Amino acid sequence: MDPAGFSPVVQFERSFDAQIGVDYQRIEPHEVVATFVVRAELLDSGGRLHGGVLTAVAEGTASMGTAAGVMKDGMAASGMSNDTTVVADVTEGRLTAVAKRRAAAQDQWTWDVEITSDDGRTCSLSKVMIAVRPMR
Repeated sequence: MDPAGFSPVVQFERSFDAQIGVDYQRIEPHEVVATFVVRAELLDSGGRLHGGVLTAVAEGTASMGTAAGVMKDGMAASGMSNDTTVVADVTEGRLTAVAKRRAAAQDQWTWDVEITSDDGRTCSLSKVMIAVRPMR
């Protein structure tokens, strides 16, 4: 789902988000909502959702929101830092990521991302910083 005027450099079908199975419900410069289904390919050797998946989804949602806000000005969004804490084990189900922009400076945007299960349980909490740089 692309907001008006937002055209990704890499088509979604070829992106890392697509490999995870991320389904963007809403992409706005202030909030992004996405869902994905936990499947066997995303589990660690203990049968739990790999923490790297939660980290990647947090960064992906924050990047998409930043890109939606800056690409129209010839700028690009690029992950700068990501502090994700996994607070609950997940083995199955559909998860929802809600990314909320907390600050938007000229050179970086800051986001809080919460990923929850269908029953409302918090699975991870992230603070993500996205760099804003000129497109090459």
